[in-house]
Amino acid sequence: MPGLVKDTALETITVRELHPTFLAEVEGVNFPAISDEQFSEIVNAMAKYGACVFRSTGLSDEKHVEFSRRFGDLDNIARYLTGGRKPRYELLELFDAGNIENGAVVAKDSVRGHYNRGNALWHVDSSFNPRRASFSLLRAVELPPPGTGGETYFADSRTAFEELPDDLRKELLEHDYVGAHTIVHSRKLGSPEYFKDLDASTSQMYRHRIVQLHEPSGRNNLYIGTHMHHIEDVSHPGIAVPNSAELIERLLRHVTQSKYTRSVEWNQPGDMIIWDNRCVLHRASGGSFEGKFKRDVRRTTVHDNSPTAWGLNSVDSEWQGFQRTSLESLSILAFSEVYTQNLDKMAQTHHFHFDPLRATLIDLQHSLKNNEITAVQILEICFAQIDHYNARFNILISAAPRDSLRRRAKCLDDERKDGKVRGPLHGIPIVLKDCIATDPDLGMSTTLGSLAFVGAKPKQNSTVVQKLLDAGMIIIGKGNMTELCGMKMTFMMPGWSAHGGQTLSPYVGPIEKDETILGHSASFVTPCQLNSFLISGQAPGGSSVGPAVAVSTGIAPISLGSETVGSIVTPATRQGLYAIKPTVGAVDLSGVYAMTAFFDSVGPMAKSASDLGPVLELLLGRSFPLSSSNSGEDTWENLAVGFANPREWKIVEDHCRQHEGTSEQMVAEYEERVTALQKLCPAIKYPIEVPDASKLTVDGEQAIMPIAFWEFKNVGLPEFIKSLAESPVRSLEEIIDFNETHKDKALPQPYSEQGDLIKCLNNDDAEEKISDLRTKLRKIARDLLENAFVSNEVDIIAAPGDSALCIHAACAGYPLAAFPVGTLKYNGRPFGGPLFRLPGTSVADFSAAWRRHGQLVAPWFVHFGVYEYIQIYLHNGQGVSLSSADALAASSVSGRSQVRGILGQASGIALVRCTAIPSADGSHRPFGDAMAHPYFRDVVSVDERRFLHAESGATAVKGDVPEFDVPDLGVDEWRALAADIGAEEVVVIKGGKVVCEGARLEEWRMANGEQPEGPATR
Repeated sequence: MPGLVKDTALETITVRELHPTFLAEVEGVNFPAISDEQFSEIVNAMAKYGACVFRSTGLSDEKHVEFSRRFGDLDNIARYLTGGRKPRYELLELFDAGNIENGAVVAKDSVRGHYNRGNALWHVDSSFNPRRASFSLLRAVELPPPGTGGETYFADSRTAFEELPDDLRKELLEHDYVGAHTIVHSRKLGSPEYFKDLDASTSQMYRHRIVQLHEPSGRNNLYIGTHMHHIEDVSHPGIAVPNSAELIERLLRHVTQSKYTRSVEWNQPGDMIIWDNRCVLHRASGGSFEGKFKRDVRRTTVHDNSPTAWGLNSVDSEWQGFQRTSLESLSILAFSEVYTQNLDKMAQTHHFHFDPLRATLIDLQHSLKNNEITAVQILEICFAQIDHYNARFNILISAAPRDSLRRRAKCLDDERKDGKVRGPLHGIPIVLKDCIATDPDLGMSTTLGSLAFVGAKPKQNSTVVQKLLDAGMIIIGKGNMTELCGMKMTFMMPGWSAHGGQTLSPYVGPIEKDETILGHSASFVTPCQLNSFLISGQAPGGSSVGPAVAVSTGIAPISLGSETVGSIVTPATRQGLYAIKPTVGAVDLSGVYAMTAFFDSVGPMAKSASDLGPVLELLLGRSFPLSSSNSGEDTWENLAVGFANPREWKIVEDHCRQHEGTSEQMVAEYEERVTALQKLCPAIKYPIEVPDASKLTVDGEQAIMPIAFWEFKNVGLPEFIKSLAESPVRSLEEIIDFNETHKDKALPQPYSEQGDLIKCLNNDDAEEKISDLRTKLRKIARDLLENAFVSNEVDIIAAPGDSALCIHAACAGYPLAAFPVGTLKYNGRPFGGPLFRLPGTSVADFSAAWRRHGQLVAPWFVHFGVYEYIQIYLHNGQGVSLSSADALAASSVSGRSQVRGILGQASGIALVRCTAIPSADGSHRPFGDAMAHPYFRDVVSVDERRFLHAESGATAVKGDVPEFDVPDLGVDEWRALAADIGAEEVVVIKGGKVVCEGARLEEWRMANGEQPEGPATR
């Protein structure tokens, strides 16, 4: 609607000014039937005031859209639906500006909660698009209670232009300045820590002039806002002016002065505010309603049709959509298998054997889903594990009251019976590190392992705890930890705290006399033992000891720890677990003691990589893209993985004495795995060069400890204390005094000093210095790692477990994962390795392939020397076993038809097996006996274990599977049968000889240098 609109008399509406220069409340509008005359007066009022409030409009969604169309063409949500997002309303012209997701209030720490924080910054709608918006029409459908916040603020950018300081006005008028806008910039400004790894400078930007004529009023306007990433001069497109950041800050500060702004309260549903984005800025406001009460407000956006609508952008430009699922933080799933990969396969289970030492989260999830076990039954087994192992290994620092847990488990079971399943974690037990705050009502303490915090009471659950509870998890206890995550004294034995004592490894038992802090019986190390490590470039960590041991002893199938430098991955590798430390800043640490926000993150530990997926999805509030491994074939295609040299990347002798060939064994098994993998994938590279941690310095000086000391003193500890409703101590000084006063218990030998706490207390570094160190260290670390990826031409870097890779990841803020490799012959301690990747790549495929080929040395039937065996793979999901081998007489039409008929009813993987393995005396026995073999327990995949369980005595799908002789058919006949019944492949062993081998068996033979033909025994 170009052209100057004069200040004419208003006859059909009444206007009440809300601000001296703009903004008014309009009354007398007949919304059911607005006449052309009345609509014209509304347009005139909009031109004069820039924003108008209409109370109790009574508009429905349909009428809202219909009324909006009178202002011009409407924007459509469909163009923004990236990353699989779905429209929330039937009318695509409606944009959701509220706080409701799937009928519930959006959590403040959720993906959308962080995304919405950008709405609280001053902006104009759609400036990030090639064609800007004119009017926005926002209507209230449901509002929070009065006095709880949620107002909308407006700023008069026309009057602000007219009252610019002389120097600023002169600069703007002498230059043809253009703002480059992207929604990514405002989202990052709104939640900088959450989106810290998001680089707005690489996103698509659209350009609009800063000084523009507002044609409806004939007044000049400042077209700015927080979507504006930088300022350019038209004469130098694509190049930010030297004072861009300063200029943006000054303009925004000027426009948003109180004399140019006004808030509008929402009184009741039906209220509507219309504003002109070409002459006002606006922002949402928070309040106590956030996370508690629904605020359902819906917006339509009108495309500008003025001559400057498209700015300096092409009319065929693509609209921007903020693809939340494409953020770097999606990389957090690094090295964890997508947990849904095996769900269909698991449907073939018909008898479940719950061994708490080996059962995974996915095992329990499947069994609960199939009503084979209840949450109450799982809980009782967990209690038995606590009774058996806790006192012996000092695992839990506090346990939840059992009666309370039983009531919760029963409630969750009842919900499941009623058809209410909260998700994949419904009824699953979990153990937390004692630095993660729990509400006192849960019956557990939060002490950080310190006697000074015994009796402290958090105000509420930490954010991560509330997520776990809402998802239906059962928090059964808090795991012991290195006291204060190690920020007490240098060389304190990992896993020791004054309150919890010394946690021991169930694989090793008591710590050996005169053991070094990283010795093979010490299993863990604390992150603050860095000073001497950095001299040699070695610094693994590990204060999340109790949670790790809780998983390895079967107290819970999964646990949650925290990591500064190695505090998750090192105890995980030394307990034979998979684990991941997510990207720093990706998990909301509200209510979690984080020693340093710069390094710290919270992450899970579990017995399988698959188990990590559902917990990560919950913590991060986002789903993960499926990897190619979900196709059912664990492939190394397109994986470029580099393995560091274990002879260079190892712990120094001072910190870990080697015994009886332990070092040689770890190197040999590490290289054995790498060699086997290289046969499967030429892109596997070994050894690769990765600069050691001694390069992670700033101006030649060590930066990690200064940052850690300063952040602990000024951020980490104060924020934790602030989260406590009650606490015996309220400052660092009081903690030190408490320890001195109670030194017999708080400072016992050999941990009789608190040097690190005193260093922190005396730390007087300026915040500006630490900020500079953080910025430089992060850049140095990322440059170092990215150069390593580029120079080695790899996407993933893996290293031995006792190495400094965790320092690199911590300094860069990158995610870090842990994977198992083997166990020491010396004392049975597991060992493994960490890995990380360049953001933007995927290592889910590596995880699946490592599980299959890195650990699975041979197919189980080869390992045991199975004598008679048939296995048929179908393309679909559930399993079926034939009641008689006669059905496999595929040489006859009737036999083939019978097989087709039985398998045609299945929607899954069909496995048909004989039940015999050779005995020492030459006879054969049921291969169910193999279930007691360590190879079966530790190596055979979950889906195969279940079939072995079923066929060794339980009822199968079509009845018991008897022993039988494999029909005497040739390889061509077997393959013809497979093709005829639509099978993917067939594996056949007869008389101990391979008759027909599938891809997996062939792959194993090739990898091990064996010919396709020959005996099945090893």
